[in-house]
Amino acid sequence: MVLEPLSAFSVACNVLQIIELGSKVLNNALDYRKAADGALTEHQDLRNVLQSLRNLNADLRASMPKLGGSNSLSTTENRLLEANAECLRLSNDFIDFLDRLKIKNRHAMLESIRMSIKTLWYKEKMEAMENMLSKARDNLNVAFLVLLAEQLERTSLDATQNQTILQFAVSNRDFLESLSDQLNSILSQHNDVQALTEERQVADAQQKILDSLHFPQVQERRHQIHEAHNETYRWILRPGLDQRRRGDDMVAWLSSKMETRKIYWVCGKPGSGKSTLMRFLDDNISVRDHMFPWAADCTVLKAQWFFWGPGNKLQKSMDGLLRSLLMQLLEQTPNLVPQVVPLGKWRAARTSVNRTIEWTESDLRYSLREYMLSVRKSSKVFLLVDGLDELEGTDEMRDELVDLLTDLASLENVKICLSSRPWNVFSDSFSDIPQLRLEDLTYDDISKYVKSQLRSHKRFQYLLRHDRNNAESLISTITRKAAGVFLWVRLVVRELLKGLRDGDGVRAMWKTLDGIPADLNEYFQRLMDSISP
Repeated sequence: MVLEPLSAFSVACNVLQIIELGSKVLNNALDYRKAADGALTEHQDLRNVLQSLRNLNADLRASMPKLGGSNSLSTTENRLLEANAECLRLSNDFIDFLDRLKIKNRHAMLESIRMSIKTLWYKEKMEAMENMLSKARDNLNVAFLVLLAEQLERTSLDATQNQTILQFAVSNRDFLESLSDQLNSILSQHNDVQALTEERQVADAQQKILDSLHFPQVQERRHQIHEAHNETYRWILRPGLDQRRRGDDMVAWLSSKMETRKIYWVCGKPGSGKSTLMRFLDDNISVRDHMFPWAADCTVLKAQWFFWGPGNKLQKSMDGLLRSLLMQLLEQTPNLVPQVVPLGKWRAARTSVNRTIEWTESDLRYSLREYMLSVRKSSKVFLLVDGLDELEGTDEMRDELVDLLTDLASLENVKICLSSRPWNVFSDSFSDIPQLRLEDLTYDDISKYVKSQLRSHKRFQYLLRHDRNNAESLISTITRKAAGVFLWVRLVVRELLKGLRDGDGVRAMWKTLDGIPADLNEYFQRLMDSISP
């Protein structure tokens, strides 16, 4: 609050009027004392003057600010209020005193004599009051002038400061513009830092989600599978199967845009090399060479899973399949993590430091499907799932697995290549889709493998030079007896190579081969029986 000088000046003028009118009353009172037969008109004048004094004093009291009404007033402003309050008090006392001197009845002569006597009695008091009023007026004038001087000085200072600021701005325009640019640059850098901080936090949360999906054995089974022998299985990625091979053209399926042919089923007997073939496909399918025009100009996102019956719980479960596929896909497009995972999982990743994020099968199913829908306009998704028969559980659980994969393949941007044994639960579901029976197509591959393994041994090379017919016939018999079961072939060749290292000839090798059961399970049992207790 600032006390306005004009308001203070108005109060001062009102007090001065009171003093002036009061003097007039005193003079009139003296006149009455000197002329006891004073006229009634003068009596009326005195009454009018006193009434004016009362009205003026009432106005002064109404316009007077309250002393101590604001803690924000300066010392000078408070001093002026104190002087005003003193003048107001004295003027009120003065009016009361004068009121006692006015004529109270119409007997003017007697009343004027009475008032003259009272005037003489109160002469000293009137003089004292007049002196106090005069002193109060002087104090009021001084306080008013000091306040006015301070406010004039403040106004002058403000004007001077404004002028100085204006001159500085004009003379330093380039500097101010440079300073403004620097401030804008600092603000921009601050915003950049905030954006980077947010990006870092989002990236950390994305990684936390990926880490929660990962488990140590996620790729263990795939890495355990032997890579296909050189040239083995390459026929499957050449356009068109030759007349000796029965099955649907894999390359034609990969490139096809037909919406009804989204799953390819590789089936085969145990040990026929299904997993080896699936790893070969995972390593060798080329988007450019094999997936056009299905892929067109879209990005192709690939993920694979190899079930493994002898493995731990996740390696042979639906949860393991879902976690692995979702993790691999999100690793390729981490920006989609906030869009596809359940909101609660994302919030936990953003806000929790050490909290473990747990996944239910329902969470995983939801997220995997949301992922497929999120990328359907920009990307194709190719999934490869090996060993459906190694899922632990009942046929009902395998039916659920088939339903899940069929549902995913129904989406416009998804293709899936599957492998399993020819069990009824799979044969019934996949009877009308593109497929091949592996043991019908691997005769040449098995022959190449047997030849490369035996012919690389120096002793067998010696046998070929000295007994070629029997040696070549041995290779043919192994290939035919295998009936497409690669695992049986690997075990037999390993046993024959051991005999070569021990000095076996062709006849000894024939004897070993004749003693090996053609059925893989019987062969395993024979091996177990041969192990000493």
